[in-house]
Amino acid sequence: MAPSKDALARLRAIVVEDLPPNDPGPLASEVAGCAREQGLAGLLHRVLESREGAAWPPAVRSALAADRRAALVRGVRQLALAARVLRRLDRAGLRALPLKGAAVLETLYDSEADRTMADVDLLVLDGFPEAVSLLAGEGFAREGTADHAIVLRETHTGAVLELHHGVTSAPGLFPLDRDGLWARSVPGLGQIPRLPSPEDLLVHLSLHAAFQHGLSLSLSQWLDFRRLLERRAPDPDRLREVAARARAEAPLAAALAAAAAVVDAPVAPALVSGAVRGLAGRGWSDLVSPNGPDLLAVRMALLPGRRFALLRHTLVPDGPGGPVPVLHRLRRGAVRAATLTWRWGPRALGSALAGAVRARPGSGQVAGTPTGVPRPDGILRDVLGAFPSAFLTVTGDCMLPALAHGERVRLASPARRSPRFGDVVLVRQPEGLRLHRLVWGPPLPGRSWRTQADRGPLWDAAVGPGDVLGTVVDVVRPSGPRRVGSGFTSLRSLFRGLRSWLLLPAEPA
Repeated sequence: MAPSKDALARLRAIVVEDLPPNDPGPLASEVAGCAREQGLAGLLHRVLESREGAAWPPAVRSALAADRRAALVRGVRQLALAARVLRRLDRAGLRALPLKGAAVLETLYDSEADRTMADVDLLVLDGFPEAVSLLAGEGFAREGTADHAIVLRETHTGAVLELHHGVTSAPGLFPLDRDGLWARSVPGLGQIPRLPSPEDLLVHLSLHAAFQHGLSLSLSQWLDFRRLLERRAPDPDRLREVAARARAEAPLAAALAAAAAVVDAPVAPALVSGAVRGLAGRGWSDLVSPNGPDLLAVRMALLPGRRFALLRHTLVPDGPGGPVPVLHRLRRGAVRAATLTWRWGPRALGSALAGAVRARPGSGQVAGTPTGVPRPDGILRDVLGAFPSAFLTVTGDCMLPALAHGERVRLASPARRSPRFGDVVLVRQPEGLRLHRLVWGPPLPGRSWRTQADRGPLWDAAVGPGDVLGTVVDVVRPSGPRRVGSGFTSLRSLFRGLRSWLLLPAEPA
């Protein structure tokens, strides 16, 4: 269950704004539960113990003390596991560095109890298949596989280890400078022998926050950004260089802007220029899990001009073991495409269609319908409502070869002829009335419909069912009426529009 906004706000005020933890009254138990969910129960207890006059209920204090002890034991064991694996890989000549919690716990927090980790994440810089085989011989069993990591469980302890060959899914989108990562790494201060440089760590945290999780993290994970900027301040010039080499400038800007909003991270304004459009209008609680922006929308916004690359690397991600045979890549890509399409294709495409409003030149205008007239459709509605059909003359060639300039079409009202995917419809657009094909509509899901000219590169603006005045039944010709509805043509237009939309740069913030 998501924490209440009041409890989350009280927790944030205590651990982020450093406000005195006065008695929260009936919210005490809920604030403690929120801290537990957000990975900060140990830190909350330590703050309570260090402040005089924090009169919290004894039962709540006791529960937080137990959480803190458990977090300390768990954190020490997890770091010991990370250190043991890193040293074992090093003895085998394989370089690796910690990611996320394992990279921040000993240097950014005063105690291993202050921030909990779900599991241990390590980034293998070379020899990934060899590392997996080595750990299999050391008692680790594979539990899951992603395109950028595998999940291992140590059989005799039950500890979970995520072994990464990339920082995020679709790893080829953000290339790793593996030799540079290792050369810039620094000695650890505790159990972990080596740590990423502050610049590399900040880029990795940003990729994880923005691309991997769509700017939805726990409060403890956002606090990592603030602690890193305060305690291991990256060099701005080197940070920009590292981000540029990883093609991660947009994720870095977006994550830093979010961290500034959520935990008051001290971010230089120059580092957040070009952040994801729409982020500035969100409240901090909207970016704390389980809340958060839509993952697909954030990923699209992070990759202007690289959306085909996103599609390619999502369907056929780069593996850690070198080149993959072409047929194997094609087969794997087809299976992955089918799986993703079945899982979220209609919803994702519907969201893209609903959000991709682009200006385009007018085309397919109905004869006698001047542009600039705000509502020229009243008489047409009346005619189509009173008679079985009406006839209109087409101007323009954007619907060739289905509709030619000067041809007459017969229309029926939506009540008499319900618009369907593939039909040519008379629709009201901001620039006037258009006879365009319905490329997203019934029976496809979604409350917004999309039309497009058969020869046009982009979708028209989203419309609702009420904006469709009529459906073309047929074209009136001397040789006899001819139908123009075509699901195949509509699919072709839809994917041509999708291709154009993928290649468009992001709108200015």
